[in-house]
Amino acid sequence: MLLTRQLDGELTSRRFHRGSSIKGPPLFGWRFDVFRPPHILIRRRPRRTLVAEYEFALAGLVKQGKAKQKQIEQVRREFVKHSKKWRHDTAFTSSVTDIILHPSYQRIVGLGTDVVPLILRQLEKAPEYWFWALEAITGENPVLESEKGRIRLMTKRWVDWGRVKHII
Repeated sequence: MLLTRQLDGELTSRRFHRGSSIKGPPLFGWRFDVFRPPHILIRRRPRRTLVAEYEFALAGLVKQGKAKQKQIEQVRREFVKHSKKWRHDTAFTSSVTDIILHPSYQRIVGLGTDVVPLILRQLEKAPEYWFWALEAITGENPVLESEKGRIRLMTKRWVDWGRVKHII
């Protein structure tokens, strides 16, 4: 039921039903007085000072840095796990095709450019057959045609390349 006031001041009752012509005010945007501003608080953001802008930017970089560090740590763990398995499984294999087609080797290649510094550091420690992976990941080959097949010389070329590119 709804109580409505008629012009003469009496209160009468009316019932709402689906076909009723009496409608209430809309839920949003209703104002009683057209000239009176709505009672909505507009919150303004305080102006950031230059120092606050730098702190905001630095906080974003720190977040990105932490996320990048986590990603690099995860790539490092994957590399260590797969390189150990690859070394173990191909220790007595002489076929280069079998060495580079090993699933762990392929998984390392699939890790992308984040793994290049790890491979180059591994090459610094001991020469291993990482040359195909490095070429596949980077798209470059610093080894000359006349030097191919000479593992120590190929290792030296790749390590020097990594130093020139500031990767290691």
